[in-house]
Amino acid sequence: MDLISSVTEAGLKYHRFHEVFSHVIKTNVIGLIILEQWVNKDPKPDDLKKIVYEHGGLWGGMPAWNDPLESIARATADLGLHGVVRVFSAFDAFMQELEAELDSYASRQCDGGRSAEPTGERIDEEAQGGALERLLQRRDWTLPDAKTLGPVFQYYRLSRNCIAHRNGIVSRALEAASTSVEINEALSKWVETTGHTSPPPIRPLTYGEPLSFTHKDAIFLSDLLRRYALDISRQAIEVIGFDGMVYLQRNDILYRRHQARTRCRVLFTSFSPLDLARAIESRTLRIPQFHKH
Repeated sequence: MDLISSVTEAGLKYHRFHEVFSHVIKTNVIGLIILEQWVNKDPKPDDLKKIVYEHGGLWGGMPAWNDPLESIARATADLGLHGVVRVFSAFDAFMQELEAELDSYASRQCDGGRSAEPTGERIDEEAQGGALERLLQRRDWTLPDAKTLGPVFQYYRLSRNCIAHRNGIVSRALEAASTSVEINEALSKWVETTGHTSPPPIRPLTYGEPLSFTHKDAIFLSDLLRRYALDISRQAIEVIGFDGMVYLQRNDILYRRHQARTRCRVLFTSFSPLDLARAIESRTLRIPQFHKH
């Protein structure tokens, strides 16, 4: 059975996260653009307050509105900063869930087979790049286009650390990463390597200055980590094969059996518990293929 284009449940979850995240953050940006256009029409000072309180969606009092365009610019920047942190959080969850899936299947392989010790470790976000490297080293996996994608991953990983632990102030490590030979080479080859129409919005940064990101940074990062998640998932499937995929889906059904109307979703195809039980017995379960859309 051809499993080359298949993906693990953890990888599919990250793919879905990327699509929803991109939609939501763009929706926020649209709202800010509309607000900026409205402000540029020079409305009366109380007009916005009236609209907001009629809607009932604002908690607390109105923010200071002395310089609304500056407030909108800060809100736009915050979308990018917070988005980068959230994207890494989702990738953190992907790595942990994938390790749990692999450890669960490996623990089933007794009687002379390799019995993996569950990692059980909480991924340290401060050293998340190291966590990815440890995962690849532990499983003897590699990532394609590492020379192009790797420096960009490092740039955003260091940025995440600055956002989370330095209130968005650029560190010396991030300053060095933003101007390195490696990242300049990566940006020059980005379009050719990835098929994107433009490289990520990376620019030289200065130590001690505040980071200034936009939603573009968060979406570029999310797409990069989706590439990582799908590549890693496919290498995982090479290890566990068809039997492993069925085993993990069976476990998922057992975990959710208390839901009266649950239907097991195997990638993009639904199977009832009875369907899957029969497939397990007959080995006729078809693993659907992943298609980017």
